[in-house]
Amino acid sequence: MSMHHFILNFTSPLHIGLGNGELDQAQAWIHSDVLYSAIYSTWAKCGMESLIPKGGVPDFVLSSAFPYAYSKSQKRNVYFFPRPLWSKRKNTELSEKDSLRIKQIKKVAWMDADLWIEQWESSGNDFPNFIQGAFASSVLNDQDDLPFSSQVDVRVQTAKEEGDPKPFYVERFFFSDKSGLHFIVSTENETSLKALRFALDILSTSGIGTDKSTGNGQFVWEEKSFDLFPITSSRLGVALSCYLPESPESISGFSGFQLLRRGGWIGASRPGWRKKHVHMIQEGSVLAFKEPFHWGQGLGTTVDLRPKDFPHPIYRCGLALFFPIPDAV
Repeated sequence: MSMHHFILNFTSPLHIGLGNGELDQAQAWIHSDVLYSAIYSTWAKCGMESLIPKGGVPDFVLSSAFPYAYSKSQKRNVYFFPRPLWSKRKNTELSEKDSLRIKQIKKVAWMDADLWIEQWESSGNDFPNFIQGAFASSVLNDQDDLPFSSQVDVRVQTAKEEGDPKPFYVERFFFSDKSGLHFIVSTENETSLKALRFALDILSTSGIGTDKSTGNGQFVWEEKSFDLFPITSSRLGVALSCYLPESPESISGFSGFQLLRRGGWIGASRPGWRKKHVHMIQEGSVLAFKEPFHWGQGLGTTVDLRPKDFPHPIYRCGLALFFPIPDAV
């Protein structure tokens, strides 16, 4: 498989909804199923429906889009990945006297690539000194900026008929200089890769996420080869995408996992329609599979969430990337 790394540097704020219809809370990263949907939707709007695969299962695999920051001292990007829900790092050397340190570690949701790989290669118990909020890094220091910050704005909804205007709140995320989101693509099909690049060109100016009409979600992007992880195979893996199993029989066990409900309202072009919902296995979950898989291989399937009498499919893609970790851990 050919592994490609796409880096999105946002030039405007980002709002990614939580699927509950509320605007006052959001997240600053993008689930893989949202990326797939954004790409399919872009192709459809451009009259390129033929690119959308039958059944919604593409011949490329996406990770979710995770944060990255910039190290001023090393003059390079620092890519973060979700903290696995199971790890051999037990922090057994910490005592009750280290209560502040324990609280810091519990809050960690993101680990930089070096730290993320190290946890599978060693049995160390320590986290690095740099822990700020949800981010742990072996590269960043106190002089560096975190990838993003949050801001809640007050807006007013004008009444269409008689009645008073109603205020509402919108949370948006602002990315630091030279920071943004990144995701991985695995494919052997150059045609699909060209079509994906085309979709990113359109999305970079039209925006991704919610509230695009006010300029949110715009970015510039670049592409690199992805070589941060070793090429391995295993039966044990950590999810880097939202995962929808083809069948329960493909999984032999769970070391740590969370379920994510996916659904929500259909876009403004079809007001009043609500998708069916499905539960997916969240990024960072650690699963054991019955058959070994290799790095870059796509695992999972796609489901059609269109409501009754809706005119076309609404695919929710659960094809996922898993990083193979040694069975011995």
